[in-house]
Amino acid sequence: MDVGYILIVAVLTAFCAVVRGFSDDLLTPYDHQSRVVGPWRSLREIRSAVQDLGFNDTFEEIAVSTTSLKSDQDYEVNRFIDSLWREDGSRADILGHITMVSRANSTVSVTNPYPNSCSNKYWTYRSTVQNTATHRHCAVAMNAGFFRGSGSCLGVVVSDRTLSQVGDNKQNPVFAITDDGYIRIGYINADEIKEGGYRQAVSGVVWLVRNGSSFVNDSSVLESAEHEETGTMKQFIDVVSARTAIGHDAKGNVLLVHIEGQTNKRGVNLHEFADILISHGLVNAINLDGGGSATTVINDVVASYPSDHCGNPIYRCGRKVSSIICVHEVQCYPSDCSKRGVCTAGVCHCEAPYTGYGCEMLDCSLAHCSGQGTCNKGVCACDAGWTGTHCNITCADRTYGPDCSKTCDFCYWGSHTTHCDRFNGTWLCQDGFQGHCCKTPCDKGWYGAECKHPCNCSSHGSCSPTSGACSCEAGWLGSDCSQNVTTPLTTTPTTASIASNASISTANVSISQNSSNSSITTVSNETDPTQPPLTLWASVRIPIWTIACGFLLVAVLIVGITYWRCVKRRGITKHSLVEEGQQLLVMDGVDPDS
Repeated sequence: MDVGYILIVAVLTAFCAVVRGFSDDLLTPYDHQSRVVGPWRSLREIRSAVQDLGFNDTFEEIAVSTTSLKSDQDYEVNRFIDSLWREDGSRADILGHITMVSRANSTVSVTNPYPNSCSNKYWTYRSTVQNTATHRHCAVAMNAGFFRGSGSCLGVVVSDRTLSQVGDNKQNPVFAITDDGYIRIGYINADEIKEGGYRQAVSGVVWLVRNGSSFVNDSSVLESAEHEETGTMKQFIDVVSARTAIGHDAKGNVLLVHIEGQTNKRGVNLHEFADILISHGLVNAINLDGGGSATTVINDVVASYPSDHCGNPIYRCGRKVSSIICVHEVQCYPSDCSKRGVCTAGVCHCEAPYTGYGCEMLDCSLAHCSGQGTCNKGVCACDAGWTGTHCNITCADRTYGPDCSKTCDFCYWGSHTTHCDRFNGTWLCQDGFQGHCCKTPCDKGWYGAECKHPCNCSSHGSCSPTSGACSCEAGWLGSDCSQNVTTPLTTTPTTASIASNASISTANVSISQNSSNSSITTVSNETDPTQPPLTLWASVRIPIWTIACGFLLVAVLIVGITYWRCVKRRGITKHSLVEEGQQLLVMDGVDPDS
């Protein structure tokens, strides 16, 4: 690679980094200069470490509260100011917002600026918390998950039961709400999230509070590449800055907490943040994106003081982020209950035979799988040749078997197939062909589909392999080529015809053609009295070529006579013209002979 090109890229990168450092309040848990971005430990490693710490599982869960905070409202926002004494004896005044939400399975959503915008792992469309909150009609909104320098989302993102990103097998703590109404916080298996059952989910960095106690020190070890408390993770934990978190209290209410600040100037570190959360009644909580990303919006208005500078250094503006936590009116997921039910107070009441939280599942015990499958745990297992939720859809072309899960063999050129059997996967052949991929013509004496039909031709005919029609040899007629055309025709005379044809009703009249004893024979019609009498023309067979020769001879005679008459007339006309010309010359005094 050109050295000059490398130098230019390096200079531009350094310049952008400097400019960004002045304009953005960056707070990242991992070193941006490192090739490794994100957590390093697998779930297996974390599970083993958590057990060593005396915990039975890698996450905690509690049922979502089902009672509204107020008669007409499921959320409330409070502003607070706390005084904090630090280890060095200094005092810090802490400002922030805390939002409490009940019935969170119907009132809280993890929301992207655009639906499923976190699905691109290389780049993600970002927008400010205010813009996204306005677009999604959020009563209260706060920034959510971390994102990389490219803008791509970090970790797990599930929005309204849609999996946007699951991350990799490395672990950060996750806040999640399940379909069955539980809040789950901790290190959750990515494969479990892929399988579904989660309504909302978002990853943070550092599990702040576990079972009412600070979990920062333990979490820093679990989520860091180093066992010692050194490096970028320690700096991320210890620096004072603006912070945000999400968790729950002992009743199952969800709490969103936002602390105002600016990196290295004001705010709290994560140890202090955990203590503040515990003082406000949080039982479990994880740390979300902070620094310049930390923003709270209430009724479409920015209620916090973002730390990122705008174009004018006097003013501060909200940063564009990849996801937010949205508090909204009670709704179902999906809001139309898959068009198979009615949403009432955040619950879908499904029409039979549908069930599920969003009426997306078929209760096959009621639908009986259309009689073409077996109901197993609420899901239809379709018989061969059928697919679909109800097992009422036939297999698509080139597929077959149970639930149309298999693919038919591929037949190359030269095959004479019609379609693949959706039940057993065999290819059905065009008429006249058989065998694998229908490349073999029918055996002699057989015809039709799969060559299964025997021909009905006599030994004097051949059978069409497609239709079974008989093609007769010369001298044979009939549908089966069994009638010999040289066999005399026999008819039975009537009383009247016997009298009128007495002169020709002689037996065995032979007409000699030549000395070679070839003859044309007439046969007596007296042999079968049940048949009508033969006429002279019917009794004497004249070959077709004889008739043709007769017509040709007549045509030649006509042409000859016509030609002769035309020549004679032309000769007479010419002689008359000569005589008339001579007379005209004599009248003019000219000698005709000259």
